[in-house]
Amino acid sequence: PELNVPEAEENLQVLRDASERAARYGISLYYVPVSPKLHADHPLFERCPGARGARLSWGMSDDAIHNLCSSDEDVLAFHRETFVRLFEAVPRLGGLILLTGGESFYHCYMRASLDDVPATDAATNCERCAQSEPPDVVGRFLQHVVDAVHTIKPDALLTSWPYQPIQGGEPDSADFIRSYPAGLRHQVAIGKEQDYGKAGYTKRTWDYTLDFTGVSDLARRQAAVAEETAIPLTIKTETALGLELINAPYVPSLPRWFEKWQSVASLEPSAVLQSWMFFGMWGSPAEELGYWTNWQRAGAGEEEAVLARIAGRRYGAAAEAVLQSWTYCAEAVGHIPAIPTYFTGPMFLGPAHPLVAEELGPEDHELFSGALYYLQEGLETFSIKTSMEQSLLVLTELPEHPGHGFTAHEPDRAWEIFLQEYDAAADAGADAYQSLSAVEPSELPADQRHQFQELQLVTAYIYRTLRTTANTYHFLHTRSFEPEGYEQQLVSIGRDELENAGAAVQLYRDAPWLDLSARTDGDFPSSLQLLDRKVQLLQSFVNGR
Repeated sequence: PELNVPEAEENLQVLRDASERAARYGISLYYVPVSPKLHADHPLFERCPGARGARLSWGMSDDAIHNLCSSDEDVLAFHRETFVRLFEAVPRLGGLILLTGGESFYHCYMRASLDDVPATDAATNCERCAQSEPPDVVGRFLQHVVDAVHTIKPDALLTSWPYQPIQGGEPDSADFIRSYPAGLRHQVAIGKEQDYGKAGYTKRTWDYTLDFTGVSDLARRQAAVAEETAIPLTIKTETALGLELINAPYVPSLPRWFEKWQSVASLEPSAVLQSWMFFGMWGSPAEELGYWTNWQRAGAGEEEAVLARIAGRRYGAAAEAVLQSWTYCAEAVGHIPAIPTYFTGPMFLGPAHPLVAEELGPEDHELFSGALYYLQEGLETFSIKTSMEQSLLVLTELPEHPGHGFTAHEPDRAWEIFLQEYDAAADAGADAYQSLSAVEPSELPADQRHQFQELQLVTAYIYRTLRTTANTYHFLHTRSFEPEGYEQQLVSIGRDELENAGAAVQLYRDAPWLDLSARTDGDFPSSLQLLDRKVQLLQSFVNGR
């Protein structure tokens, strides 16, 4: 009862209604459960001490936070009861996506603190779970979930997704995969955790990437384990964007998308999770390409024909310019040297990101801040701390090293190579934008004109984001190292960015759906307000030199 939620019936009704509406179109909804994380002195743990599982190793709270114990019989019964109730209340639910590594579906071998654990018992701080082998504990835990769901809905699709390695096992979580109960599928992200060799550096694709279009070594190894144990494989990919450009509603880099879909198909998955929560599915050209490659099985030799068909249907007489733009966009993506941190810096704020010449004042600090939803992962369940606290979204200082998985083959040239790559990305982005600028939209039929103008706006946004990012890093690098004539260099960069920002003002007015304040995966300030303030700061800086 300590975990009862007054809105439970209302929430189930909302989910039931949504699932029934979706069913009219032959669509099932899949649920991603998030397990309770509670303070050590939570009333549940006071009444049922055995329910308190591992103390977690990270978080935003100074208090000790624990998950529920994976071996406690009452906790196992709680999970059975919860999932039986869920599928009885929402019978059209298609299944569950269980994030069993790194986040969400917590057990005592996920994020467990090892600070006070002897090295020989370093898998978890939960004394009860530590008495058994980690794969056995997690496998039994998952068995209870599978049995509960399949008792109500035998054909429900249930996946286990070790998004990050599970503690106490092999780096690939292979021993955990082998411990899966019958009826559970294994899920892996297609390009995750790949060291990707580039010209002069290595890029680590630590999360969803559009640059690396192949199958990562991790995905290949886990797929092999699933095959040898006859466990059906599901693949996580993105259909419309890579985290290199998480600020865009989709990335019109269709040649790369085609390659990525061929990689997904090569693993012959039983199912594909095509989008996370960065942006919704809304009918972009990238999603249409997913239709041709995923459902119509367009193969490696059909890329040119499929892309031409999509461009011709959507853009008519502008198709040739669009195909050229898509190729330039693919080139631009290939020069982005690292996957940036979620929701911060110029690759997220785009052309609204300021060039910081001096420390931001309190008002600007407040203006350029937002609430980051993903930080909730480190808090107690139902905490509202992330919605109350604001994080600065701006890159204000040059890091000691480019970071984010970027490793130069010659360390002393790290910044030189990093800056060159962003310059090349911005140049290719400009080519993609200019390819579309040669078309007069008014000459297209109304439906094609609308879609073409939308593509123009998205491509312009990506170009101006890359230009801002290159200028930001050049500005901070020059400000940090102060080479000869650096003040004139700073002014020159500032003037270029002032021109870029001026063009972006009209861009945001023409496409309010690009404004960060319209996103639903966080609480972000208005891009137009940020841009207005950025222009003021730039004008003051340039005119004052």
